[in-house]
Amino acid sequence: MAPYILLTKAQAQAAAGQAAAALNTWNRLIAEYPGSAAAAEALYQLGAQSIPTGSDATTAGATTPLAPATRYWDTLLNEIPSHPRSVEVAFKLLSSLPPKNTDAATAEPAPSTDPSTAPSTAPSTAPSTALAKPASTSLDELSLLKIVTYHGLGHPQYIETLDRLSDEYSDNLTPADWAAIGFGYWETQNYASAGEAYSKAPQDTPVNLYRAARGQERGDKIQAAIAAYQTLNQAFPTAPETATGLLNMANLVPVPIAIATLDQLRERFPDQAAEALMRRAALLDKINSPGSAKQARASVLSQYSDSEAAAEIRLEEAKTSAAKGDYPSAISWAQQLISAAT
Repeated sequence: MAPYILLTKAQAQAAAGQAAAALNTWNRLIAEYPGSAAAAEALYQLGAQSIPTGSDATTAGATTPLAPATRYWDTLLNEIPSHPRSVEVAFKLLSSLPPKNTDAATAEPAPSTDPSTAPSTAPSTAPSTALAKPASTSLDELSLLKIVTYHGLGHPQYIETLDRLSDEYSDNLTPADWAAIGFGYWETQNYASAGEAYSKAPQDTPVNLYRAARGQERGDKIQAAIAAYQTLNQAFPTAPETATGLLNMANLVPVPIAIATLDQLRERFPDQAAEALMRRAALLDKINSPGSAKQARASVLSQYSDSEAAAEIRLEEAKTSAAKGDYPSAISWAQQLISAAT
């Protein structure tokens, strides 16, 4: 409670025009309660106070040291990166950066006729191009993009940030970074992009493997999806995600392999047996084995009478009977459906 009392006091002082007092209170807050949510707000306000505005911004940015804003906002970004203010700051700083590629940067210089300007044959001692940094922080663009990726889900420009990070810095990312990118895409229902990202994430959890497979399936990369589902099945044979993965994979492979996959699913995941049998019946219909298909559906109705699969079978049988004009059978199937549901 104490840090929020100090925060409220500082806000009241700032609103009353007591700038010096507010600054003192904010500094006291970050000194006494570092890492707290209230301290995050104080660091944000202190950093904002240090940012030049208007016509002073260009001059100050070019000639003055970065100490005030860099110190406070760097502390905020490094120590409390998950706070909404950190995400806000990261977005502010990223928006201040120039485009990564400009015509000026890529244009070929005109040849010079002045011998004094001819390129030296000696090896260059200049450092390699550094990652871009905004003027108000010591963090580079990559670090800022990561903060947004890990903590900025829900921001209106979140997807653009994921795209920017994965497109421009793919060679700088760790497997954990790719998992965070995949999570962001998945949670925003960009499943194809999520599949690509999860395929580069650690393959040590069933969730990562399943999302890699399902995302690639949604992105029409069928062979990659099948391979990922197979890896999931081998690495985590008893995980719930594997059961769902086997059901999905059965839709992607030739019928004989699909039937074998569904049989494997029935053996290892009894709670999915009814669904597997129903899908097996549909596949048997496709290869003109109506007798075997009928037997599979009968097994669902007798062994898993109260399952969703059984309900689907009864509903389809009722519709089929009604379409043929066999209303007594349609009524019978409908009554069975109602009885199983009550």
